[in-house]
Amino acid sequence: MKRRFARLAARRRRSPPGRPDAPNEQEPHVADIESSLLEIIKENAVGLTGEPTRETAIADLGIDSFAVVEIIYEVEEKLSIEVPFNANENPLANMKTVGDLIDAVKEMSGQS
Repeated sequence: MKRRFARLAARRRRSPPGRPDAPNEQEPHVADIESSLLEIIKENAVGLTGEPTRETAIADLGIDSFAVVEIIYEVEEKLSIEVPFNANENPLANMKTVGDLIDAVKEMSGQS
């Protein structure tokens, strides 16, 4: 747990939201958003067996609050978007599937 927190803190210091280390000059393509999110989810989902898909239930991912924050930071870094986030709320609470999450990120990036 300490290692995950240290990694998150280092990542946050390195790259404020919406300002990645190596800014992407282009808007992320819709297919890139989906594939990037699926990869990020795969890296952070401890309860998942197999590959995540749009139909995978959020509840089946087995992610804790640290993983949610880590997913948000990675999305911000890789896709050059800012994700509105309140530490007191779980942004995944209203989402039932990975597809819901993908659609929300596409909307935030203006590519829905």
